Amino acid sequence: MKFTVSEKAAQKLCSRGAYFRVRVDTGGCFGFQYAFSFEDNPATDDLLIKDKGAKILIDTVSQAFLEGATLEYQDEMIGSTFCIENPKAENACGCKNSFSFNPSAGTTEASKPQET
Repeated sequence: MKFTVSEKAAQKLCSRGAYFRVRVDTGGCFGFQYAFSFEDNPATDDLLIKDKGAKILIDTVSQAFLEGATLEYQDEMIGSTFCIENPKAENACGCKNSFSFNPSAGTTEASKPQET
């Protein structure tokens, strides 16, 4: 599975030292929403991704939704937050937390099935 962490997000996470869970739940304005939490230990079915020193946990259900995504950290006047840049997310809210999912989005023409 490809999931990356931006430099800025990695800096914030490495300062905590804990595992960081990235999860997709149902809900939000467009059907799905991201959820984040710090964890002491991974669950037995978690995928552990280590990138730039950050330790990311992703459960088996969320993996399909997060394939090819990047964890970002944004500092804005209204606040600072983690967010996901996801090529398979469509119709995202302005907050970038709620989205609809298109499993074929973000694929290249070469990776799409050929019609016969």
